[in-house]
Amino acid sequence: MASPDGALHLAYNGEIYNFQELRKRHDLGPMKSRTDTEVLLHLIRRKGMEAALDVIDGMYAFAAWDQAAHRLHLARDPFGIKPLFYAEHDGVLWFAS
Repeated sequence: MASPDGALHLAYNGEIYNFQELRKRHDLGPMKSRTDTEVLLHLIRRKGMEAALDVIDGMYAFAAWDQAAHRLHLARDPFGIKPLFYAEHDGVLWFAS
């Protein structure tokens, strides 16, 4: 899923249990769906990666690509319920969940 401006892309596996609460609590703007994926995407855009990770509750593994910063963030839930695998081969980063 990509943000409306194409600045952030999210590949996501999991479930954010408190996404409805987060959508109400944080001013995340208009959304096209009622999914936890879109809430996570908008939360990262508005609050930043670290702040988003501090407030989400669930089981997840995801990759967030910040186009402007040319930065990839990989994250998984604190208990590792959703696996996150990664490897580098010939200068290419591979990842999966």
